[in-house]
Amino acid sequence: MLLKSCFYRFSALLLITASLTATLAAPSSIQANQPQSDTTEQANRILPFRFVGIWKGEGNQTGLSDGWSISIALKPGKIGETIGTIAYPSLGCGGELTLHSVNTNSIELNEVITYGKECAQSGIVTLKQIANQTVEYKWSSPNYPGITASGVVTKINTEGQAVPTEYIGIWEGMGTHSNAAGEKNPTLVLLTLANSSPGSVIGTIVYPLSGCGGDLILQEVKADSINLSEEITYGKNCQHKGIVKLKQGENNNIIEYEWRSLLDSSIITGTLMNVK
Repeated sequence: MLLKSCFYRFSALLLITASLTATLAAPSSIQANQPQSDTTEQANRILPFRFVGIWKGEGNQTGLSDGWSISIALKPGKIGETIGTIAYPSLGCGGELTLHSVNTNSIELNEVITYGKECAQSGIVTLKQIANQTVEYKWSSPNYPGITASGVVTKINTEGQAVPTEYIGIWEGMGTHSNAAGEKNPTLVLLTLANSSPGSVIGTIVYPLSGCGGDLILQEVKADSINLSEEITYGKNCQHKGIVKLKQGENNNIIEYEWRSLLDSSIITGTLMNVK
């Protein structure tokens, strides 16, 4: 993951949010709650189930002494689909991951950085299983031959299938933040949800405009919504304790997002769209 200036995609996200009433793509046919065998995964060109989840660790660029943190969230999906998000919290940048290839014990992902100023705009991420809950991370780019990065990430979520399939995915959009003083400001929200059991981490959340993010822990599953606790793990511009409620929208491509502070009366509300 080469350190280099990149660009924000906020203007595009504003346009996306403004056009939520437009016709949306049909939902994916991937069933998140169905673990697959290796043979089936390779034949169907889908992400091996063992890679689905939330991964954290550290990496560093070849030739540089300072390392940086890595946070990866992967959901089920096929080759050519956006199946996850990646964040480099200590660098303040991150983006999306598209499944490029599936091999016997590794996967290759196309990385596109969508926020932050300290990362190369694009690259190739290879994840190779080296233990039951551990994978090796490698980054390279045809635009920067000879420059590579590597590291190790470990799965932090437990196995479980408590999250309804319609919530699993990558969601992004603009919300309105109303603080305790009554001031209102727009805020960009990007979250990725996998699956797990109540009390376990099931996803990651990023507030790119504020430069902070963290983990989402499943608390309760209701008939029409799920409740999560939010733990901010990096950045200084976000409250570190909050509750997130997600409610299914008019179709599987939209969810209603609500965040409430545990410290004061601050609230964020908005509509998030599924990233395909």
